[in-house]
Amino acid sequence: MPSSTVHLLRHGQVLNPDRIVYGRMPSYGLTELGARMAEAAAAELARRVNTGSRIVHLVSSPLQRARETAAPVARELHLPVHPDERIIEAHNHFEGLHVDLPELLRPRHWPHLRNPLRPSWGEPYRHQVARMAEAVLDAGRAAVERGGDGAEAVLVSHQLPIWLTRLSAEGRPLPHDPRRRQCNLASITSLVFDDLDSGRPPRVVYSEPAADLYPGEDSLAQQANSGDQKGYIAGDGTVSEYPAAERGEPVQFAGTLFDGTPLAAEDLRGRPALLNFWYAGCAPCRVEAPDLRELAERFEGQAAFYGVNLRDERATAEAFERTFEIPYPSVADKDGGVLMALSAYVPPQAVPTTLVLDAQGRVAARILGIADRSVLETLLEDTIVLDGSLLVALPVALLAGLVSFASPCVLPLVPGYLGYVTGLTGADLQEQRRGRVLAGITLFVLGFSAVFLLMSVLLAQLGAYAWFLGQNWITVVLGGLVVLMGVVFLGGVSFFQRDRKIEHRPPPGLWGAPLLGVTFGLGWAPCIGPTFAAVQALVYVDGASTGKAAVLTVAYCLGLGVPFLLLALALRRGMGAMGFFRRHRLGIQRAGGGLLVLVGLLMMTGAWTAFVSWVQAELVTDWVMPI
Repeated sequence: MPSSTVHLLRHGQVLNPDRIVYGRMPSYGLTELGARMAEAAAAELARRVNTGSRIVHLVSSPLQRARETAAPVARELHLPVHPDERIIEAHNHFEGLHVDLPELLRPRHWPHLRNPLRPSWGEPYRHQVARMAEAVLDAGRAAVERGGDGAEAVLVSHQLPIWLTRLSAEGRPLPHDPRRRQCNLASITSLVFDDLDSGRPPRVVYSEPAADLYPGEDSLAQQANSGDQKGYIAGDGTVSEYPAAERGEPVQFAGTLFDGTPLAAEDLRGRPALLNFWYAGCAPCRVEAPDLRELAERFEGQAAFYGVNLRDERATAEAFERTFEIPYPSVADKDGGVLMALSAYVPPQAVPTTLVLDAQGRVAARILGIADRSVLETLLEDTIVLDGSLLVALPVALLAGLVSFASPCVLPLVPGYLGYVTGLTGADLQEQRRGRVLAGITLFVLGFSAVFLLMSVLLAQLGAYAWFLGQNWITVVLGGLVVLMGVVFLGGVSFFQRDRKIEHRPPPGLWGAPLLGVTFGLGWAPCIGPTFAAVQALVYVDGASTGKAAVLTVAYCLGLGVPFLLLALALRRGMGAMGFFRRHRLGIQRAGGGLLVLVGLLMMTGAWTAFVSWVQAELVTDWVMPI
């Protein structure tokens, strides 16, 4: 059972003044700073040797930048460098072209952009993983032969092959967002094998020994008067997301806004928050400012936005905020107090850096560098969709679906639906042919669920744009709509109590079941319309998002579809239960209508938002929606 650790070392910064996609092209070596990065990595590996590690084998990609990175490692560890073509950079169709969007989007390049499993660089992900895996195992075995069990090897390679090797080792999907790779310059990704021959995946340990040398405009150490934080780096847009189960404790900090108002971490509890580290002279900060302004308006009321200014006097900061029309306040953090406090949880490491906190005040995501608008919007939506607003709305949506089942255009026709979607007669339905009935009803439910889900997502997309018109009046209008829908189910609007027949009827039987479900979904108005519209109104409260729309619509479809399935599972008893629903149909409708009126009034008065905030702060501590 030979054990070994194989360290995958990425090369340092490359000299590329013309911004060429160099790929496997020769003669692209390190900058002076890149050489210092390589020396920092070599010093870290030497430190590990001095503390007990046995690094006895050194392998390098044949490309110049990798060989120059391997050179100081060879000097420090007194090892020869073994070249290996298997750990070379991925093949790249764009080699030799300038890194600019117009060039990359020319029509002649389009065929190379069509397949996410074979991206622009041309070499499939699995090919890279296969050749890297062979090289890694061979290096580990060579180290064991030279130094005995537990001996270690170093492979100097490139970002994409290293990152794909890590994804494979951790069992994660290979397709990925290039901006989210955790494989910085001169970083070390260590693969720890308990048994090289077992086929079991290794454990992964990641470190950045050259972090203090990452290029940037300034040093965070120069912006704070005390502490031992890492050096400033010009963030490359790297995104780190932290699963809810791994977010640790809520952050703690205290600061003062430029207007003199104190701000503490506890003040942000109850809803997600965004913290953006910036200063007026930071060019990337100016680039991302318009996007942050629009996102602050987009998520008004559902996420708190704050800036953390690391350098400026009040007049300079306020001039910046006026120029870019920034609607949210900033903490004056010239002494680095907030920065230092947050570094204990997740180091900002760059200006700008953007942190997304969940409703409990834990770090949910970090972006180093300019925050891409679409990425940041998705991170905020993902965080918001897990908050108390959704938790409160879910049972309402589920009950709305159940009320729809008891509506006049659904309940009386249930036996007919059961027979139609299965192709069975009324007598057959009383027999023990549950399998066919259950299959037919399942297909029927999936049919109308697909229609409702598609409609809801499309409405949410439109709502995301409408939200920019102003949150308050939209909430009031939607609250009024929910009240109206509740009145409908209380019997106050006779027009909506009329039944509507479905004109198009697919062939009876299992093959026609999903088509009947689709037809049922398309013919939802007017009887099912009030409850479905009320659920969509809940999607818009605190901002529409496709994730929120999908979750609430699925809950609605469960409320509407589960009674069908339960009746199919217990045919004889189910038919008897129909009598209960018929006898209490008006009571169910009126109870549901009363609930909708109550929710609508809460929305119109603002009490719904206050209730949601209370749920977030008091009840939603470790609750996670697995989406």
